[in-house]
Amino acid sequence: MAEQGNRVTRVIMTILLTVVFIVLIIYIGATLSNTFRSSKRYAQQKTQETLKCNDYSFLLSDITYENSTLSFTIENVAGEKFDELIINYNNKEKTINLNNFYTGTEQKVIISNINITNKFSVYPKGCKNYNKTYNINITQ
Repeated sequence: MAEQGNRVTRVIMTILLTVVFIVLIIYIGATLSNTFRSSKRYAQQKTQETLKCNDYSFLLSDITYENSTLSFTIENVAGEKFDELIINYNNKEKTINLNNFYTGTEQKVIISNINITNKFSVYPKGCKNYNKTYNINITQ
């Protein structure tokens, strides 16, 4: 009788350990799958952003800042057309709409009522990490 009780205990322990093992395998598999999918999604997003932003090439010239008015000429040197330019100054952002700004075109940009201390950054919308920073001489 004692031998039969030991056998039942072994069977129950074997079933219990098998269930715990299966649950552990499912948990590890789900975690690995989730990590893989989120890493893949992040990599795709960053790759698309990098490729898009590397396709923009622009130059600023005739930069002046007088009486709280910033003006410059921007030229789309190469790459894709972009419609919005972000001006970052004193931890503030201002969006400038550019119309039909194709490769080889240039536009004069004038921004009134802007208080810049000594420098500003410019970048196409969505490409903050690819900005160009310019120092200015303040004339009042």
